[in-house]
Amino acid sequence: MHLEHLIDFKFDYRIDVQPQGNVKIDALTQAMRQILFGLNRKYLGVRKFGHFSQERKFWALCVKEGDNLTKGVHYHLLLHSPVERIDWINDILLPWSKLGLKSREDARPYPAWVQTKGWGHVPCDELDNVPLLRVERCKNVEASVRYNLKDWNASNSDAFIIGLNET
Repeated sequence: MHLEHLIDFKFDYRIDVQPQGNVKIDALTQAMRQILFGLNRKYLGVRKFGHFSQERKFWALCVKEGDNLTKGVHYHLLLHSPVERIDWINDILLPWSKLGLKSREDARPYPAWVQTKGWGHVPCDELDNVPLLRVERCKNVEASVRYNLKDWNASNSDAFIIGLNET
């Protein structure tokens, strides 16, 4: 994967997975496969979209960041969308919360909401409740790609694509 090549793709949405959820990579991958399948089915209007080119279907570039020593493990995803707009609340956040994903080590499902320090947090303030997934439209694709791949190392592949070769 070359940075210049990725910038050419039309990534419309950024999805950040907060570190407070301690989401494992296999659970995230499985959840995103299901969410991408739902997006493809809803917006492409066909039952079989596996033969579509990468420009004509939904897929995501996922990058793992953190090592649980210097900063918590979290993920940045860039969502490629063949349509202009999606209803990200009903198409991404609600399906995620309904999946009830669990890690192999823990019997409890991953939370849909986590508590974190808000902007300007002082010690006497309560923590803010925020969604585990933060979804927003990409304002600048090049900046988003550069930010997501800032710690990427080609020898240690913490970046991968979800949704292209699975369908």
